[in-house]
Amino acid sequence: MEIRNWRESDTEVIMEITRITMESIVKEAWSIEWEKVEKDLRKYWKKPNIIIKVAIENNEILGYFCVEIQEKDLFLGQIHVSPIRQTQGIGSQLMKEIENIALEMGYNSILLNVQANNERAKNFFEKRGFFKIERKEFDILMRKDL
Repeated sequence: MEIRNWRESDTEVIMEITRITMESIVKEAWSIEWEKVEKDLRKYWKKPNIIIKVAIENNEILGYFCVEIQEKDLFLGQIHVSPIRQTQGIGSQLMKEIENIALEMGYNSILLNVQANNERAKNFFEKRGFFKIERKEFDILMRKDL
């Protein structure tokens, strides 16, 4: 498996991975339609302070992450792995890459928001050293110190 920088041509595949993994959680938590989320993500991914990398094997995108460069912390906006490739260590490898980026950029911590109703994601992050900082209406702010 290789982790490489996102290309514009990857957009539809990573959007579909995101939709498959998040659509029902988003509808339940926020009561909004996927089309709005998709429109917002497309804008977010084009911001100049965003880094997106994709995990590739045999020219197939297996997953991706999106981090936002902020003043004090690196913020993990999204990390998703194709459902048929989950539990194969891809998410863990993506997390290692995120930590490497954070350290190379001089950050001491990584922040993220996880949907409060997404138990699987909360467990994934907690197993990797993230802890809860604050509960919000629909999500939980978590941090990992590096």
